[in-house]
Amino acid sequence: MAFSVQHARQTIFVRMLLFVVCPTILIFAAVILLETRSGFRTLRDAAEERLRFESALDASRINTQLDRAVLTVQRMAEAQVAGMFGDRETSLEFARSILEDSDEFTGVSFGYEPNADQQDAESLGKLPAEAMDNNGRFIPFWFLPSSSDRTLQLEQLVDMEDSLYYMGAKNALLRDPKPAPLVTEPYVYQGKLIVE
Repeated sequence: MAFSVQHARQTIFVRMLLFVVCPTILIFAAVILLETRSGFRTLRDAAEERLRFESALDASRINTQLDRAVLTVQRMAEAQVAGMFGDRETSLEFARSILEDSDEFTGVSFGYEPNADQQDAESLGKLPAEAMDNNGRFIPFWFLPSSSDRTLQLEQLVDMEDSLYYMGAKNALLRDPKPAPLVTEPYVYQGKLIVE
């Protein structure tokens, strides 16, 4: 008799484990798993949405800066057309003042064609040598060195004959005489990531 009471208790206990406790644990585990997956999805979706928003905001900032840069370059070209072309001293000071007054720029330049204003020879010795090549071609490049100070430096434009910033723009103008802005892909120059 003692055996059958004890056996009955064990059977009831096993059945309770099998039919009550195990399903309850499985249900809790399933609920926790589903909630965890749902929570992870929600967090992932929120993170993706935030990244989309931040990317759109960054793209908007970059476009605004590019628009300002293009507008500045257009105004510099218009100033040359309006009478500044050939006035090398004023053009040199104008380029310097634009860089000095604009925190978003790291360099400003003019690049004349050889003897375009018929003043290459007579400008030698009158203007800083850094503003011209050895023949007097007017190619000043005002820039900020990669250090944190805002001391402007002047040097000649380089690699004009095989660069996108000069030859790319010149070739585009030869193909279509209607002036249009041309912005280069970002690249590293003098330790800074720039576009031209």
